[in-house]
Amino acid sequence: MSDADVVVVGAGAAGLAASRRLAEAGRHVLLLEARDRVGGRIWTEPDQVELGAEFVHGRPEATLALLRETGVGLVKCTGDRWVVRDGRFERMDDPLGELRPLLREAARVQGDEPLARFLSRVVQEDPRCASAAAWLGRLVEDYDAADPARVSLRAIATEMSGDAAAASVPSRPRGSYATLIEHMRRVLDPARVELRLGSTVRTVRWSAGTVELDVEGHGTPLRCRARAAVITLPLGVLQAPPDDPAAVHFAPPLHMKGGALDRLAMGEVHKVVLRFGEPFWETVDGGRWRNTAFFHAAGLPFRTFWTALPERTNRLTAWVGGPRAAALSGQPRDVIIARAVESVRSLFDGRVDVERLLEEAHHHDWTRDARSRGAYSWVTVGGIGARRRLAEPVEGTLFFAGEAADSSGEASTVAGAITSGERAAREVIAAS
Repeated sequence: MSDADVVVVGAGAAGLAASRRLAEAGRHVLLLEARDRVGGRIWTEPDQVELGAEFVHGRPEATLALLRETGVGLVKCTGDRWVVRDGRFERMDDPLGELRPLLREAARVQGDEPLARFLSRVVQEDPRCASAAAWLGRLVEDYDAADPARVSLRAIATEMSGDAAAASVPSRPRGSYATLIEHMRRVLDPARVELRLGSTVRTVRWSAGTVELDVEGHGTPLRCRARAAVITLPLGVLQAPPDDPAAVHFAPPLHMKGGALDRLAMGEVHKVVLRFGEPFWETVDGGRWRNTAFFHAAGLPFRTFWTALPERTNRLTAWVGGPRAAALSGQPRDVIIARAVESVRSLFDGRVDVERLLEEAHHHDWTRDARSRGAYSWVTVGGIGARRRLAEPVEGTLFFAGEAADSSGEASTVAGAITSGERAAREVIAAS
């Protein structure tokens, strides 16, 4: 038996943020993490390869404050953006430029409906909108990792008018996210925060003012008891059916969260980081693409690509989200990487011997990962308010954090996770 004032489940960005604030308020925290590392869906491999989160969207204060503490700044992803349409490359200086009339029309829609239905109706009424509608559908699939046939039109319209919208030029923490995560771990007060890695929570038994957790860790069972628990489990784990190895069993069940969980979905993405013997995209076609940050191309297994600009490296990242990513999930790693390489070759119309130049590939299937069951969350039709309901405390005992439980406008991002963790900590402190 291990006792604490508060048990925090999950040592991703939300759990680390919550644990720090609770310790600063004098609480004894037991921080449990099923993985053998902290960071959750932030995972930096050697040589600064980001398998999970990579970008900072907008200017989120939660992230910026931590970066200021570390002395690490942001690097803006400057560079050209190109989209391939009808076999031709077109420069795209403003990703939302042609979408603004659609977004204004979406804001006038009463009620809610799937994005795909709205786009179909708009194109039927004015075929000249077909190109913009197709671009918005692709953007939502890849940027939001969402299914246009299920995603909330209201949620998309609201998101794309916010600071973290796809129109904002993204940035990266200088170096990698590993610096930020290591800082979040390092500032935990060891006198008040006990971090246990490799500790998988199986059961959470709770009643008002009391929580008991059954935990498996390195073959040794552990029972933890506390007055409250902060649950930072990814949405995909919270939604896992009882017979799923990823499932965490709550007793009594979280029936009060059923409506919120039913109105949120976990996005699927595949991100393949490819390292080549040379940055051929800087020299092919007479160096036309030398200053490119992003490529977008419809009709390929992977439809979005980015370089490391303004840093010049031999790495090119291939990305696909939404239903196309779901179709790849479960495939062998080599097959997924082959699809990414095939897409790069097709992007340059076979003018580059991509396979010969390829030296290394990195990939992680977050959907098959039992600790996440997906990449990040999105809102289904009728789900406005679902994030707020998911975040609501239960009987002053269970508190919820994580990017899916953020309603500050930063959901689905690292900033949303950090903000939600700090919010949950404040709620615990106020309730005790």
